[in-house]
Amino acid sequence: MHDAFFNASKLDWLVLAPSNALVLIAALGAMLWLRVQSRHLGGRLFVVGGAGLLAATLLPLGEWLTSSLEDRFPPLQSCVEGTQPPAIAGIIVLGGAMSSIERNGAALERMGDASDRIRSAALLARAFPQAPVLIAGGVTFPTRGSKSESQLMADLLTELGVDRERQILEGASRTTAENARNAAAASPNSEAPWLLVTSAFHTPRAVGAFRAEGLAVIAAPTDWQIDPHAPWQSWSAAERLRLLDLSVKEYLGMLAYYLTGRSPELIPAPSQTGCLAHECQARSRQPFLSCCCSIGSSRLRTKGQQTPSAHPEQKANSIANRTTRGPHRPQENRPSKPPNSNQ
Repeated sequence: MHDAFFNASKLDWLVLAPSNALVLIAALGAMLWLRVQSRHLGGRLFVVGGAGLLAATLLPLGEWLTSSLEDRFPPLQSCVEGTQPPAIAGIIVLGGAMSSIERNGAALERMGDASDRIRSAALLARAFPQAPVLIAGGVTFPTRGSKSESQLMADLLTELGVDRERQILEGASRTTAENARNAAAASPNSEAPWLLVTSAFHTPRAVGAFRAEGLAVIAAPTDWQIDPHAPWQSWSAAERLRLLDLSVKEYLGMLAYYLTGRSPELIPAPSQTGCLAHECQARSRQPFLSCCCSIGSSRLRTKGQQTPSAHPEQKANSIANRTTRGPHRPQENRPSKPPNSNQ
């Protein structure tokens, strides 16, 4: 069942990816136009494919769709100085950041576009020194000498100072749904939530998958693609098509997960249940984080237990990714990442 879903998702995406679909439509139209009896239909298909490619490259459709995904869950921010960190079960970081290839008999590591996930996991591991770090990610398409994403990421996290004894490796998953299912099985039993580290655009689908497995999570988005103050940041046709493919894949993935029971919500959103410690404010002078608010699942609550309503002033903001030590100044803008090629 899981293999069938995996194979179907990969094969279908070859055709459904907007960049591929528009090119295929235009190419089909051109071939039909060469046949006299099909020129009318061929001409229309060619115009549709060509006009679609033109719109996708001239208009910031990819930026708009990607921004709507990244705005779904807010960035994690620090809180007032003097508060205590919340009780968490651990940190889960999803794969997609690294891969490996074999050259001359040696397995070589490659850093992907989502390598911010590793950096964010290392910062959170430093902020929560007692929390286990669960690394989820296998090999999507095995090749000779390839290593699992979890193994590659674990090696780098160790180099970044995360004790290997704290790490829990899950190296069999190939999709986000499998990440959630296998992580839920490998994680120690705990009623406390887990910090879920993944790319901001991927966070809604990932949170939905973990909620479906009954695992309470606090979203810790990273790897931002869009600067909200410069949405028209790229005039590159290739970059706009990349962002369009990336965002459409996530929306189609959320639809597929919802229809197949892999997510309880069509488009998951933060569950604002109040702060775990004190009210979160981006005024802390601590280098990392001091408290966070719940942006997770309520599936682990006992049946009939009511969820307390969040005060309007208690926004579901949490923990911030910090890049430097020393006195911290509040960040007014959401962290962004310069555009580059997608994984």
